[in-house]
Amino acid sequence: YSSDGFSGIAYGAGKFVAMGGRKIATSTDGVTWSDASLSNVNDLSSIVYGGDKFVIGAADGKLGTSPDGSSWSQITTPVFFSNANILGIIL
Repeated sequence: YSSDGFSGIAYGAGKFVAMGGRKIATSTDGVTWSDASLSNVNDLSSIVYGGDKFVIGAADGKLGTSPDGSSWSQITTPVFFSNANILGIIL
């Protein structure tokens, strides 16, 4: 699996989730990876894990959440960005 284009990674719920650009990938061992996606989101720039979910942010302010890194839902919530990185989220 090529790491080209990935710019961030988070670990939670027994999985690694890597992201960057339009790509999301998941792995349980860091060796074998599977593709995942979040529709209508470009320029993925940040990923974190907390509160039993992954949260991913894009440079345009769009956000997505996932309990497992594979199934993603776009959300709308107050968010504060600095240089396209997630600083705080109110869920």
